[in-house]
Amino acid sequence: MTGDRCGATRRSPSARCQTLPGVAATGVSGSTAGVNAPLPPVARALANDPPILLADEPTGNLDTRNAGRVADVFERLVRDHQRTVVMVTHNPELAARTDRRIRIVDGRIVEDTGGG
Repeated sequence: MTGDRCGATRRSPSARCQTLPGVAATGVSGSTAGVNAPLPPVARALANDPPILLADEPTGNLDTRNAGRVADVFERLVRDHQRTVVMVTHNPELAARTDRRIRIVDGRIVEDTGGG
């Protein structure tokens, strides 16, 4: 058995990222399934231990509380698990939580902030 980027040993894909606080492949602790159960899709995306996570409007259909939970998970992935998250969003609060923002208008980059 070898370790993976989630810090877990090689197990079934659904068990790999159980070590991420707040993420479970089968649901979110204390929440109910449905529109505002945002983390199971994140857990499925992480099941194969990708080094890069692509997220297209990950909080578009979520209430403020659950959008914040998704953003918290993304921040932990970057900070604690050395993952890269590439996200497209129209949510300025979510964008403000990122290390780098690239703003595109009419197919052209008009702003690139935070990249070093």
